[in-house]
Amino acid sequence: MNTKNLMLGVFIILTVVFASLAAGEYVSPQVITTTTTATAYTKATSSSTTCTYTTMPQAIECPHFFNQTYTISVSCTGPWGVNYQGYLGAGESGQLVESGSFYGHGPATKSVTVSGIDSYGITLCTEAQKLDASSSTLILRILPPVNVMNQTSLAFGTTKTCLADVII
Repeated sequence: MNTKNLMLGVFIILTVVFASLAAGEYVSPQVITTTTTATAYTKATSSSTTCTYTTMPQAIECPHFFNQTYTISVSCTGPWGVNYQGYLGAGESGQLVESGSFYGHGPATKSVTVSGIDSYGITLCTEAQKLDASSSTLILRILPPVNVMNQTSLAFGTTKTCLADVII
């Protein structure tokens, strides 16, 4: 084989190789895709406390969930108004968790729920006022679990009563 034919063969081979590379580059272009994935994480922290009472009564050392629905009852022939407050603990010095008021003329009832976590109990206090100068009797009750009541017959008189549910 002479040099001329050899050079022609090499030229043809190189042309075919470069042509196939160029055709691959332009006919089927390669696409580089970058994918970014964002992941959100939430850190959840949980803790629990085990309460065991030792020397003190259970009510003092261990918190409890209280959820009590009371009925406030008003009996009066004239106009009246009632304010109520629900507390965690025994008495009005605890944390206030519920409050409201309602008004009426004649007998009426209203349900009020006091709930929350406390080591001792819950309390509901109500105060009613007669809104007229009559001498009729206004009777204020809180029930259940017991029937707690107070009353007034004074003109524009007020009466108050509280009921505490406590662990003893």
